Amino acid sequence: LVSIDEAIGVLSAAIEKAEIADETLFIFTADHGVYGKASCNEGGLRVPFVLRWPTGAAAGLRISALAAHVDIAPTLFDLASGGAASCRKSPLNLAAVLTQRASTLCFDGVSLRSSLVKGAREEERVLFAEIFSDRAVIHRHYKLISRTADPSRPLRHYGAASWRDPVQMYDLTSDVDEKRNLVSVARALPTSAIARVHKMLSQKLSNHLRKTRVRVAKG
Repeated sequence: LVSIDEAIGVLSAAIEKAEIADETLFIFTADHGVYGKASCNEGGLRVPFVLRWPTGAAAGLRISALAAHVDIAPTLFDLASGGAASCRKSPLNLAAVLTQRASTLCFDGVSLRSSLVKGAREEERVLFAEIFSDRAVIHRHYKLISRTADPSRPLRHYGAASWRDPVQMYDLTSDVDEKRNLVSVARALPTSAIARVHKMLSQKLSNHLRKTRVRVAKG
């Protein structure tokens, strides 16, 4: 942490010295969380994302919408073009990009420009994640994880006992540490709202993974 702090300080000082701080969009993020690396649990997926842009984004602004690293590129492209370019999915023409003649690019993510510049609410979306034997889907504040590896194998990270379950579902609003697996609740109360959420997420994850022919743990 000390080395990271020092490196950010050096970079910030260089930007200030060059007198471009007000026009520079500074992003700090990471490739995984503070625990649970190499998993789809929150310790692996939830990462810091701090943005500083004096002339573009208001200080103290917090965005609660679901977002991922795949959103960085389309957001920067959208900001750099002043909103004149579209980030719709279409064939990518690298030559046009390099010659600044592109008005449309193909991205897996979405632009967060409206949230950063206008504080607008992003459209509801579904995020998928996968690493090693973990597959996950996140919708609103619920997450479903399918762990296809042998659950008896020692985990490479620390966490709640439920992390060994082949199928896991959590309410990330009330249980960000993922200590209460709601799959058991969904099974015990098949007509409950939790059961409906579990069914919906299971279908979304299965549909998403069908193309990759990945086995999804039953439950």
